[in-house]
Amino acid sequence: MRAKYVAPISRDTVDPTSISGEVIHYSIPALEATGSPVRELASEIESGKLVVRAGDILVSKLNPRKSRVHIVPSDGDVPTISSSEFVVFRPRLVHGPYLAYAMSSAQSTQWFSANTRSVTRSHQRVEPSVVGDLEVPDLTLDVQRQIADYLDAQTAKIDALIGKQEQLIQTLAERRQAVISHAVTKGLDPNAPMKDSGVVWLGAVPRSWRLSSLKRLIRSQASGTSVNAMDVPAEGDEVGVLKTSSVSTGVFVPSENKTVIEADISRVTTPVESGSILVNRANSPERVGAAALVRESAPNLYLSDKIWQLSFERADAGWLYWWLQTATYRDQVSSLRVGTSSSMQNLSYEDFREIRIAVAPQAEQRRIAYYLDHETSKIDALSAKAREMIDVLKERRQALISAAVTGKIDVRGLA
Repeated sequence: MRAKYVAPISRDTVDPTSISGEVIHYSIPALEATGSPVRELASEIESGKLVVRAGDILVSKLNPRKSRVHIVPSDGDVPTISSSEFVVFRPRLVHGPYLAYAMSSAQSTQWFSANTRSVTRSHQRVEPSVVGDLEVPDLTLDVQRQIADYLDAQTAKIDALIGKQEQLIQTLAERRQAVISHAVTKGLDPNAPMKDSGVVWLGAVPRSWRLSSLKRLIRSQASGTSVNAMDVPAEGDEVGVLKTSSVSTGVFVPSENKTVIEADISRVTTPVESGSILVNRANSPERVGAAALVRESAPNLYLSDKIWQLSFERADAGWLYWWLQTATYRDQVSSLRVGTSSSMQNLSYEDFREIRIAVAPQAEQRRIAYYLDHETSKIDALSAKAREMIDVLKERRQALISAAVTGKIDVRGLA
């Protein structure tokens, strides 16, 4: 039985286009109580290397807490191929855009989260039969179209705000990189006398700096051991071995580790030491050579065989860490990495030692490190605020969708 769309008691106090106010919940028992399973409104299609057509709805089987519902757009000439990680539905008794919105509502997200099975701690999978069981409000086609048209207009506004925040984050990232690069390759004194470094990619450097290689600065190098471990972080007194993701972002993330199984605990070798720099020796092309500074002790954590731990002499670890974040360093790594796989590359320690660097006097190194710690923290705080705003906007977007598809706001005639 199709639900009758009952008008709300009143919407005089509500601005349905608002994304900052709290949605008022109206009493519409008919809509809240009646729904139809997705499988009755759309035909499920076998997925995997399938050319889908405009209007088809793709539902990701993985990670229900993330965006999982997508509708194939009508514009563009490039065929869209569905992988086996999507359940594909072709609307037949329902307005497709409305169904996509209904399947993206908070209620649907809660349904997916409650009906999934864990693959790992960070990955969950929903089965196609569960997606088909999902019930959405079953309204007349005319109302469905009005809801979809309204949400198209309103979510476009929110998406534009999200886009501005994402652009801000990108601009801040570029600013951050420029600040780091200038400080560690040109110094902090704009009036310092300069000299030609003799290296094309480095250009002029302060006259008091000397050209060297990393091997002249490294005091010690160690790597860990490959051990059997569970893909969950170690807790309490458990022993963990670092994953390459603990270093890949350029910031040390100790929670990115695996719990070593009891039988292999005696085989771990190199503990993580405070004040050292960790470097990925094997990773994807853009992440091999990634480096992170261990600023605080990390008890019960050990290195894997894919990470080097370095200590230095005649160089401040904080200053050198910032230099390892520059394009000057990354360009040299790119020319040295090797591997037959496009997804996994390696960097030999012998090549790493030969990487060229302009070395500032140690007192200046410490000033540069202090300056960059301070400046990047301000930029990072602005980026964090922008990400928080994106999260808020996404929550408001979903709240608006949920309110519209369940009739908690009346959108008829508003599109």
